[in-house]
Amino acid sequence: MRVKLLVHLTGTRNGVEWPGYHEEMELPDDEAASMVAAGLAEPVTKHRDAETRPATASEERGVEATRKALVPTRSVKGSAK
Repeated sequence: MRVKLLVHLTGTRNGVEWPGYHEEMELPDDEAASMVAAGLAEPVTKHRDAETRPATASEERGVEATRKALVPTRSVKGSAK
């Protein structure tokens, strides 16, 4: 069963680091069911790849919002020439 982790787990599972917070992983059904019941993970009903995932808020604002964030709001007086 594919699950999305709802917590950050430290250590390893079968010698491999756990995925990060809100990342997905495949687990045996019994182990996944135990983690879901404990509130550590939630089942993933459909595998999403990067092409089909919903846009994040920053992606929805687009490049223009990023440009505005990078433009200084005031000038510095007395700068060296």
